[in-house]
Amino acid sequence: MEITANKNIEIVNETSVYKGFFEFKHFNLRYKRFDGTMSNIVNREIFFAKKAIVVLPYDPEKDEIVLVEQMRFGAALSGDKDYVMEAPAGVIDGNDTPEKTAHRELAEETGMTAKEIFRLYDYLPSPGVMTEHVWMFMAIVDASTAAKYAGLASENEDIKIHVIKYVDAVKMLNNNEIRNANTILALQYLILNREKLREKYK
Repeated sequence: MEITANKNIEIVNETSVYKGFFEFKHFNLRYKRFDGTMSNIVNREIFFAKKAIVVLPYDPEKDEIVLVEQMRFGAALSGDKDYVMEAPAGVIDGNDTPEKTAHRELAEETGMTAKEIFRLYDYLPSPGVMTEHVWMFMAIVDASTAAKYAGLASENEDIKIHVIKYVDAVKMLNNNEIRNANTILALQYLILNREKLREKYK
């Protein structure tokens, strides 16, 4: 495979270890060191994740956020909670834009339609071991329109929706009750920008 982002890495060999919905590969590679020389051959295992979005629904009039709760097998295997409270999220399909995906996932996972959605950041959650690229959005919503339960039967989703006061969400964050990193980042953005958002959308 070619690395398009830079010319500092030489892939000597690659092997596909597993390929299903995701792919896992083993690489032998060399990289350019800071002194300009090339490194010895190193081994890396990389998880190829799909591009994804996360969207935090916020109602500035009621000062409420909307989170979803669902079973997360990876969390259970790590010894953490098996049901995780988090912002709606999902993978980007085909040629869909991150914005289109954010609107779709908001509707599928909460039953809501955004008054406005805007991009906050895009970032690499764990670039040492995986290729995942995430776009984060804020959705301005009417929290009273949130469903109680949601999820696509075709994807075996079973989602419970929670409408949470801002002050309670901050308490949950400070008490380490929010275990999902994307949601922590989104809430931190809201903490920094809440007054500005409430003024803009009042």
